[in-house]
Amino acid sequence: KYGEHTKEKLPTTNIPITCTLGKIKNFIIIDPGLEEERLLDSRLTVTIGDNNHIHAMQKGGEESLKEEDINEMIKIAMHASKELRKLIP
Repeated sequence: KYGEHTKEKLPTTNIPITCTLGKIKNFIIIDPGLEEERLLDSRLTVTIGDNNHIHAMQKGGEESLKEEDINEMIKIAMHASKELRKLIP
């Protein structure tokens, strides 16, 4: 029932990994630091699940992104999530 608390936990079968990519002029960078964030024209945060499916995306920044930029950023995020997953025991 809504509003009632339970001691049961939701089963976790999928570990999402979130990657943030930024675009400064014609360059795409992954996981920008604070100084880089100040220079970003646009930003895309992509969450990838175990199954290599996109679970969430959020666009930020002042400038728009072209479709080819979005596709390249997704490709980079998918590759990074595979590498990061290797570090999870």
